[in-house]
Amino acid sequence: MMLSESVPLTLPPNKECGEQEKVWSGDSEHEEEVWCGPSSKDCDEIETIEETENCEHKAEEPKVGMTFDTSEDAYLYYLKYAKENGFAIAKRSSRKGRDGNVRHVWFECCRAGKARVRTSNPVKPRPQTKIECPAHNNVVIHPDGKWRLSHVVLEHNHEQSPAKARYFKCNRVLDEHVKRKLELNDQAGIRVYKTYDSLQIEAGGPDKLPFLKNDCRNHLDKVRRL
Repeated sequence: MMLSESVPLTLPPNKECGEQEKVWSGDSEHEEEVWCGPSSKDCDEIETIEETENCEHKAEEPKVGMTFDTSEDAYLYYLKYAKENGFAIAKRSSRKGRDGNVRHVWFECCRAGKARVRTSNPVKPRPQTKIECPAHNNVVIHPDGKWRLSHVVLEHNHEQSPAKARYFKCNRVLDEHVKRKLELNDQAGIRVYKTYDSLQIEAGGPDKLPFLKNDCRNHLDKVRRL
């Protein structure tokens, strides 16, 4: 014979922060809600830690007086800052001293300068990216051997797209490991798209790769022509 009171049913604990677990009694008229998981205070602490860690990995905003060991270090720093903020950069010019060594380097946004018409057909002009963007950085070497930012302009005259920064040419790089894998797989008869798929799975997704599928094809075409 069944008893009128049903056995209490306890749902498995929910690990989502800030959610509730409901425990139902035998009487449908009485319901009890039991709070589970971390408290709201713990959630705030976790979010604060994550935000702090993310900020630590971001490049500091360029300021006059920042020092670097080499001009290449200055370029890599500005490249990282540009990628995080959604624009591309290039080494535009450099100046040598009397000793023949480079003393001054100019980095600027890739949309700096005036547009140049490079087609003979005025009906089908090529798209232009140059719009005289003023953003640039200057680094000069000092007597102590350190490179310092001497002039900084951060303002752009165009929109920036951090989500599309990985598609910019200056941010697409094939390291030696990837080049070697592409070349060996090509010799083994493995198609480029399969190698690219394996690389993106290994990296955790296509957005984690610092190159595109076309970059892989272009590298193999270059190797085959040698």
